[in-house]
Amino acid sequence: MFLLLLLSISLLSSCSEKSSEPALDEVLLKINGADVTYTEYNNLKKQYDGLSELRILEGIVLERAVLQFAEGLSLLVSEEEIEQKIRELKELGYTFYDIAIQEYRTEEALKEAYRNRILYTKVKEDIIESFRERVIPNEAVISQRTHDYLDRFHLSGRERDGYRNDVFHTFEEKAALFADNIFSISEDIMIAGGFEYRLLPSERAQFQDSFGDYFYLSDKTDYEAAEIKSAADPDYMIKGFSVVLTEPSGIAVSFSSIIAPGLTTAYRHNDSVLTADESSYIFEYILPELGFYYRAETTDPDIDLEHRLFECVPFQLKGAS
Repeated sequence: MFLLLLLSISLLSSCSEKSSEPALDEVLLKINGADVTYTEYNNLKKQYDGLSELRILEGIVLERAVLQFAEGLSLLVSEEEIEQKIRELKELGYTFYDIAIQEYRTEEALKEAYRNRILYTKVKEDIIESFRERVIPNEAVISQRTHDYLDRFHLSGRERDGYRNDVFHTFEEKAALFADNIFSISEDIMIAGGFEYRLLPSERAQFQDSFGDYFYLSDKTDYEAAEIKSAADPDYMIKGFSVVLTEPSGIAVSFSSIIAPGLTTAYRHNDSVLTADESSYIFEYILPELGFYYRAETTDPDIDLEHRLFECVPFQLKGAS
């Protein structure tokens, strides 16, 4: 029932092992107060025999979390919406419908899978709309990214226009959901989502492709040197990077970022903070609901860290200067 959702997002879940066989009505885990029994878990293990136990548990957690999130938004799915999906499936040919019934065993189970999928789509659309309400593109950064990329390839006019449009709209779908833990990042290590990641050296072009939706380092930079390190865990939608840029004067400016779901567990509100100690100046830009954390640091008090950071960030909060 959850498989249609499982392909979109992965979540970390675990359960303790027991020495004796549990009762079928015994609670395996709770998801925001909702019980999941061993009966439900065992039924899904039989239905999705090729999946690991962890993936099945991830699917259960994801489905319940999305359904609860949808309930909180008062999102509903009408019977007509479900029937329309069934009609579209049959229009593809009854072979596809028969395969679906064979997988889900009954049409009611198939309809329930469609209901959950439609709800998931509505939740995703709500989150993306929330993202669009909060931020606007930084056209200068995005245009520079586009020009740098196109200069590397011989593309037709249509291909160039298509890529430019893709760049402008891709970052709108980077909204984030679910997870918890402490988040921190240094030049070599990132901690996020309960995992520790080592940041590894990254080529500029590779970094531009992987992180350009969040932080774009132009080819046309006046820095003498750039040391780039990054890490990514696609299974849990976690990314992070550290970039140290050395100016002609020899002064270094470092930028780091965590892009991850669940930043609301560490940071409750959007914020921008400038702090200083005896040896360094730090500017932090935090958008926890969107899953973004940025940090800029230098030893030179005359460097405008906020300005330097936003020269590379392809969006800004609506209403921000």
